[in-house]
Amino acid sequence: MENTSGHGEYTSVPPGVSKWNWGAFWLTWIWGLANKSYIALLAFLPIVNIIIPFYLGAKGNELAWKNKTWYDIDDLHRTQRKWAIAGWVVAIFIISLIIINVTLEHREMKKTQEYTNEIIQAIENNEEATDFIGSDIKNVNSFNLSRRQPTIGARQESYTLLIQSNKGIFMVSGYFDDNRNIQRLKISEFGNESTNKIEINLE
Repeated sequence: MENTSGHGEYTSVPPGVSKWNWGAFWLTWIWGLANKSYIALLAFLPIVNIIIPFYLGAKGNELAWKNKTWYDIDDLHRTQRKWAIAGWVVAIFIISLIIINVTLEHREMKKTQEYTNEIIQAIENNEEATDFIGSDIKNVNSFNLSRRQPTIGARQESYTLLIQSNKGIFMVSGYFDDNRNIQRLKISEFGNESTNKIEINLE
């Protein structure tokens, strides 16, 4: 059988070439450059980049056969298997990073909610805090979460909220120990932090 590989777009493709190509699917333009199938560069275009991986997956072997010279069909398939392995390695790595990132974000959101609830509860249970802020808390926004070491051997985690009440807007910082127990509150009127503020020890 005549070897028609590398003869361009209108080259006839022999039976046995057309198979799903995972390397082309996952690596798109990288695979395209290496296999002289420059249509893969359409992966850089919005909207088209959703379609192009599936097109390359379905037509990748045919494109590679037409655009690059191969010793025979087996040579093509051997090389494309290597591309498939590389594609899956990259895909698994990226998927793992996404899962890790989503997990960390979920934990951070849960942690933020726990700290927020703890601070609000501490305010509601403390007469000095409610007198300063007011009891009608209308809105709460997370502001900052940070770990700091104020003194050697002591470690605190602080979390700051922006709270709106019937008395105005207040910045409330809660300070937690290693067991996430709230130790003290620092409350100041937003926009007037330097003069109108209080600090409450909860230990």
